[in-house]
Amino acid sequence: NPPDVLITDLFMPEMPGDELIEALRAQEIDIPVIGLTAAVVGDDIHRFEDAGATAVLPKPLDVARLCVLLEDRVEG
Repeated sequence: NPPDVLITDLFMPEMPGDELIEALRAQEIDIPVIGLTAAVVGDDIHRFEDAGATAVLPKPLDVARLCVLLEDRVEG
């Protein structure tokens, strides 16, 4: 079973999060992908957006905000 949502950081050990999203999108995998980054100003957000992330959230992760985002995605 495929996951319902993917949450990834930008700086991962094997593959950057934006490259992961691009690889998923290239395979036509269309699940919601949420990017996490500590740098809320600058290129990090744009890297996620350009890769096709569904949303980008700042770190530390606000779980309540994540829940709202997921609820909106399910209802929308």
